[in-house]
Amino acid sequence: MAAAVDWVGIPVSIEEAEKGIDLDAQHFVYLKPVVRPPLAFRDRFLSYRNARLNWYAPDFPGLLDALRGFRYVRDCEQFGRSDVWFHPEDFELVRAGDCEDHALWAWLQLLHLRLDARFVIGKEHCWNTFRQDSDWWLLESTSKDPSYQPTRADGAAGYVPQFSVDGNLQFYKHPG
Repeated sequence: MAAAVDWVGIPVSIEEAEKGIDLDAQHFVYLKPVVRPPLAFRDRFLSYRNARLNWYAPDFPGLLDALRGFRYVRDCEQFGRSDVWFHPEDFELVRAGDCEDHALWAWLQLLHLRLDARFVIGKEHCWNTFRQDSDWWLLESTSKDPSYQPTRADGAAGYVPQFSVDGNLQFYKHPG
């Protein structure tokens, strides 16, 4: 039987992967948790989620203002290599990083604001989604535009999620 590979390279059978799919009408589909990452990977996200940040946004506009204060810099420029994930506590201190650094920190802020939020990984980019008033919204955490506001996730052109993780550390694979 042919096997699929989950987001950390662990083979899973096609039947096992398809068993968790629960499609709904939205473009941004959240599936039943089907990805079972290795314990070390889950522990890394547990460490991220349990980070003790120095500052928490009092509200959503405060979060957007704070994100604009962080500098976007590619890992190759900052570290001389292609992919380094800052722990959110370190990102907050350095105040510079790329998409996954911004999105991990924003994910914690969204959870602190008691929103159902996801850290989302696409093909070459990371971002956040959150649910408000039964709609899913996309937060581009690297935006520095003062007029930026989140957009509905189901109409966000160019954002194709592959994997995501929620605040309960449930890992999701998306059809994309």
